[in-house]
Amino acid sequence: DTDDGVCYQVGPAAQSFQEAQKACENLGASVASVHNQQENTFIRKIAASHGAVNGVFLGAKGQDNQFSWIDGSAWDYKNFYPGFPISGRGDCLAMDTLSNSGEWMNMDCSSKIPVACARQGKFAFAAYKSFVSRTIQIYSPGYPYDASIPCDYVLQVDEGKKVHVEVQILEANTCCDHLLLEDKMLGGNFDRRDLGQDLHYRLIQFHESLVAAEWRSEC
Repeated sequence: DTDDGVCYQVGPAAQSFQEAQKACENLGASVASVHNQQENTFIRKIAASHGAVNGVFLGAKGQDNQFSWIDGSAWDYKNFYPGFPISGRGDCLAMDTLSNSGEWMNMDCSSKIPVACARQGKFAFAAYKSFVSRTIQIYSPGYPYDASIPCDYVLQVDEGKKVHVEVQILEANTCCDHLLLEDKMLGGNFDRRDLGQDLHYRLIQFHESLVAAEWRSEC
């Protein structure tokens, strides 16, 4: 979200809110707090694009139906379903990601649902040790409102392994939008793919362990 400089990511279903917190911490993030409708809409769209349509944990806890963000930020926005929070239903907070409105309800903290994580800055450097099956989803900074903002990511795996990129969804204008993927090891094999001009690429294996991803729009 470029307006507030916060990067969001939706983690897999957790066994509890406590496990959800750990999942976000493993990303260098915390469970997301929400302070306006744009942030709420952004999180809901990311969750839906990940298939998390059965709700996600948000970073608030409550007592006697009085909620506050666990990151200490101001409780300056709320989007509860009418009649919520309901006494005795739970002290954790979740967003309904199936509805377009992304409304909230209080939940039992032992509920098994995914989690919305947030951190300041960008998830711009994705380095994973040994876990070749680990994945990360990346977005242009203006998504889903503005495609004109350029960005750069670096994708890295262990030395001796090779980066694999799977493009699940690419919304681009073939005339002027470019998703560029290129090997970045100095002295290595140079391999540059422009997915803004050749949209049939979907699963790409590179020759090196370090790949740059660049989004450029000339529209």
